Amino acid sequence: DNGQKALEIVRSEKPDLVLLDVVLPDISGLDVCREIKKDQSLAKTKVIMCSGQKRSTDQMATGLEIGADEYITRPISNRELLARVKAMHRLVETEKELISKEKFLATLVNGISSELFLVDKDMKIMWANRATGKALKLKGENLIGEKCHELVTGKNEVCDSCPAALVFETGKTETAQIRFESGRIKNCTGEPIRDSNGDLIGVLKIEEDITEKVQIQEALAEEKE
Repeated sequence: DNGQKALEIVRSEKPDLVLLDVVLPDISGLDVCREIKKDQSLAKTKVIMCSGQKRSTDQMATGLEIGADEYITRPISNRELLARVKAMHRLVETEKELISKEKFLATLVNGISSELFLVDKDMKIMWANRATGKALKLKGENLIGEKCHELVTGKNEVCDSCPAALVFETGKTETAQIRFESGRIKNCTGEPIRDSNGDLIGVLKIEEDITEKVQIQEALAEEKE
């Protein structure tokens, strides 16, 4: 019936989609939209503004600028209105599906024991999985923006034979077995990451600690000698 009541219902029910009239008895529908979009708990709620007033470019611009996902002016046929609502609902369902897939992939990647992290041309970490944080004894958010070699070796120089650095030179997958001063031995792979235009924008580093495996192989080799 009014804007305040609408806000209460939206905050309580957290609907996927709100069809909101600009003109309300108490407060403007624009203000209601603004409050919805300010509320982080309603970040996924789509708002369609609906106005019976003569189409105003400024008013439409204001509605869209404050976060409205669609702006409809009346008169409009019930068929067209329903079609627009259905189109927005399809967008909501698509976003839900993408979020679900993203969560699945995150769970999958974080369940991998190998260290996976994405670096830019300066060797700064842009993303890392849980295994990387565990290996470096840092939380994921504390890894972002840090240079991987500084975290691993404490030095400003890129590791010798670093496959990621080679990928930025060759543009293709590179691999190397690296022995660190700490005594750890890792199989390291650099996979090129490209944008839609084919430009190299980063390198996915995949590191597997094989220290124990190598030590056993070396011990067996010594026994044979």
